[in-house]
Amino acid sequence: MKTFISHSTKDADLAQNICNAFEEKGMKCFIAPRDINAGCVYSEEIMRGIDLCDAMVLIASKSSFESQHVLRELERAVDRRMKIIVYKIDESPIPKSFEYFIMLNQWIDASASPKLQELINVVCLDNKETKNAQTDTKEVRQEKKVSHTSKGVLLICILIIVILIGTIIYLLIVRDNAAQQVEQNSVSADALIQVGDQITMGIYNGVPITWTVLFISDMGYGYALADQIVTIKPYDSPESGVYNQISKDEEFDAQHPENYTSEQLRYAKGNNEWGSSNIRSWLNSEEVAVSYIGTPPSVGCFYDDRIGYNREPGFLTSFSEEELQRIVETNGEYVFLPSQEEIALYVENNDYAFAEAMPTPEAFEQEITGEAKGVAETYDGYYPWFTRSVDATNAAMVVTVIGNDFTVDNPFSYSDYVTSPRGIRPAMWISIE
Repeated sequence: MKTFISHSTKDADLAQNICNAFEEKGMKCFIAPRDINAGCVYSEEIMRGIDLCDAMVLIASKSSFESQHVLRELERAVDRRMKIIVYKIDESPIPKSFEYFIMLNQWIDASASPKLQELINVVCLDNKETKNAQTDTKEVRQEKKVSHTSKGVLLICILIIVILIGTIIYLLIVRDNAAQQVEQNSVSADALIQVGDQITMGIYNGVPITWTVLFISDMGYGYALADQIVTIKPYDSPESGVYNQISKDEEFDAQHPENYTSEQLRYAKGNNEWGSSNIRSWLNSEEVAVSYIGTPPSVGCFYDDRIGYNREPGFLTSFSEEELQRIVETNGEYVFLPSQEEIALYVENNDYAFAEAMPTPEAFEQEITGEAKGVAETYDGYYPWFTRSVDATNAAMVVTVIGNDFTVDNPFSYSDYVTSPRGIRPAMWISIE
């Protein structure tokens, strides 16, 4: 059994001590930053570490409760139904966001005094039980094998007679069968997806979606990005449900966004947090009636009542069952918008995909105002598309990509409000076989 040690950087010394104590007992651990591979995306390495482990020790403290990184690690562990041991080292109150995930797990209260040995005993016991379970399973299989031995002898005798009778026929066809098998194996090997390959999965607006595989992970999963912008939609809706409404008597002043708090920006313009966004809910829904977190993306939420999509079926409704099985669930989702880091790692550094992207003709037709087509004509047919990376200075803005000549300071990206109608260019992880 391998244990992931989840902790705040402020508790790093204690986390390392716990890791050392476990490993002295012969147990394997994953701890950051020690086990993060150099040159790799940090968040992806953390997810990889959790996926490699069977259990998590959460060092629960005021610092960890304030860390969104720790919360995401915990959410990942819960999604994978991992064994979680909560090692609470101070008396700070537990936020509701954490309580939801850890209230049913095993706790060790070390707030008054260290209880490292108790923690070691618990993890060692889990490790022993896991090994015993594996041993028991092996013994059961051996017993079943022995119980069938006597019956097997009689069956073997019968089979020998049959084989002798059929030897001549078998020798005539074995060569052809072998040749066919070689051919099948060759086809299977050729069908293995490689970086740069294009695949077709899903249908949107009546058109099959083409994806390009840009990276293949050590776990055998391919990172696939849609070749084109499949639709033009706002990222999220304002919490007020009314476009640009700060309060009953005040509208949002776009010239002076610095005058507003984050709460006011979310109320009038929408939330830039990917996890609760309208577009994430839509992309990951297989339902005809999508369940949205917060305010649904109805027409009244956007300028000129355009592109409300709260009544549109979920994006995954157009995927076959076989295609859905092929998509790999990550962070509780199947389809997502690329992050800035993923664009830098998978898009900008290869010859198979580009930051620039054109909407499909059907996407332009769906955008009933015609404004999107006018913008695209200005930039040689390309159109800005949303990432899931937030603008750290504005709670209602996300990073948006268009291409080399859109801005001077950063040629690939700029920040845009989540209520803007921008391109949706989805990505996903898929099984490559």
